[in-house]
Amino acid sequence: MEFNQGTLDELMLKAQQDLTSDQQSYKRKLNLYVLMAYGVILLLLLLFVGLVAGTVGLAFTSSVFLVLLLKKKLIIPLLIIGWMLGKVLFLGTSKPEGYRLRRTEAPLLFGLVNELTKSLNTPRVHNIIITPEFNAAMAQTPRWFVGGPTENTLIIGLELLMSLSKEELKAVLAHELGHLSGDHAKFNGKIYRARAMWEQMMHSFESSGSMVTYPMRKFFSWYAPRFSAYSFALARLNEYEADLSAAKHTSAATFQSALVKTSLLAEITDEDFWPQYYRRAYEQPAPDILPYTAFKQFMDAGEFGDLPLRLAKVMAERTSPHNTHPCTKDRVEALGTFNAEVLKLRENNAWQLLGKSAHKIIKEFNDNWLMYNGQEWQFQYQLALEQLARLKLLDQMDPNQLSLDQKEELAFLLDKFQRDPERVVALYDGIMASKPHDLDTGLRLAQLYAKAGNPRCLPLFRACLAKDELVNDACMGAYGYYLHLGDGNQANEWLDKLVAHGEIAERARQERITVGAKDPLMAPTLPKEAIDALAARLIAIGRVEDVWLCQKSVQYFRDSPVVVLAIKVGGWTGKDEVLEQCFGQFPADWTSFIVTKDMDSALFKKVQTKGSQII
Repeated sequence: MEFNQGTLDELMLKAQQDLTSDQQSYKRKLNLYVLMAYGVILLLLLLFVGLVAGTVGLAFTSSVFLVLLLKKKLIIPLLIIGWMLGKVLFLGTSKPEGYRLRRTEAPLLFGLVNELTKSLNTPRVHNIIITPEFNAAMAQTPRWFVGGPTENTLIIGLELLMSLSKEELKAVLAHELGHLSGDHAKFNGKIYRARAMWEQMMHSFESSGSMVTYPMRKFFSWYAPRFSAYSFALARLNEYEADLSAAKHTSAATFQSALVKTSLLAEITDEDFWPQYYRRAYEQPAPDILPYTAFKQFMDAGEFGDLPLRLAKVMAERTSPHNTHPCTKDRVEALGTFNAEVLKLRENNAWQLLGKSAHKIIKEFNDNWLMYNGQEWQFQYQLALEQLARLKLLDQMDPNQLSLDQKEELAFLLDKFQRDPERVVALYDGIMASKPHDLDTGLRLAQLYAKAGNPRCLPLFRACLAKDELVNDACMGAYGYYLHLGDGNQANEWLDKLVAHGEIAERARQERITVGAKDPLMAPTLPKEAIDALAARLIAIGRVEDVWLCQKSVQYFRDSPVVVLAIKVGGWTGKDEVLEQCFGQFPADWTSFIVTKDMDSALFKKVQTKGSQII
């Protein structure tokens, strides 16, 4: 895709200005982009039908043309275009996955949804799906083909159901259904479907790398940022409109409570529940209680730590320029003054709306989790046994006789198993005295200092700003430290650093989404030992005959490499499995791409030219 983040930012600003100054004019312009999307698809479809009809006619009237068609492989471009058009128009977008509720299983939940669809005057909800996540969403997908009838699916996360009251869940569902209500919903649905159609088509075109699809890729590089910017501005406005709809059909206070509770408890779930749950693997060869049963107990207990500090963090978040959802604070304040005292974090009876299906769903999610995570749990348990044995050995040694490596290992193990926190701090402090540029150790020491309220954390947090990968944690650590002290001004300074870094991180992410023949590639600058180790692992797979390695030149987070491998795989079958194994050999901190000649011949050739052959 031949546009950069700066271009997209400028277009988004222009779209926002157009929306603010003249909403009707803005919508007309956005509608033109949508019509352009469907127009191009229709033109391609007509061209394809015409080419096929002409080709078939010539093939039947001219045996010479039929021979040329087959011998010169002139039919291949037609097959490529036909497959891609069929994939977009008739396969549609992927259907949401999860536990599909039947009306007889949860009549109370279906009754609530029916009540809301009537009061909001929305189209029918065809399906209700339960997923494990802490989320709710409305999905519109084509039933048969793009542009035809759609299917509305309400997606509700089990963790969300276990966290909210029935009234709060009603407010959340009213927000999601609000996206389907009113005249703007039809327009928004058209925008959504056009975006989904183009994303799917261009994913197919870009992955093909064929010269046949080059004109479409070229058009998309112009079209995509404009359509994305203009549809983004409307999507953000519609979030506020859906919020107002939810507040109207419940109450402003109820929806504000639902917004804050969702943000707050989602963070607590990620930061407290799951880490605590996985720590059980250090002591148990198999979980004594499965996660979604444990999550229900966790929410019922309501032991959520320093709630004022956590609430302050949630309400201090800023709206990201690249997220269609405004931050919690902006959405809450748009509905009026918020009173934190109305929050009832231990009211979580919404899950009862699942009726008799609740325990069945929890069991199914538990069983699925165990199927996918049981082996990893056992691995972590065995690893913990070995590490505890090593910890006991190191702990028995004379501290004055420990090498620096042994001190680092001892500090890590004591920290991991939460043993003797004061000794952990002392060990990390000694390590930093010997290795003052070890910023990873510095961050962990700063976090421990901050937890104890020790101002020695601050110079360490500042030092960590020099390493891109640590900036987010350093800013959050210092922000939390100052909030705990009640120093809002200093806390906001660190929050500003966090927001600025977030924008840079988004640009870095955009740089790392794709790689193509037109991207700037360069010879590898990775350490020779890292390249040799990767080569050895690839050779061990077998059938990997030749490998060239280069790096994509990036503007942001240059210490985090973007590696591109051109690979030749021997044999005629099973190449996908070999490539999948190759992907598993990259270090976790690399952004990695693999290309074969069949995937993208131009990129393959450029990697050969710019890179180094490692096998």
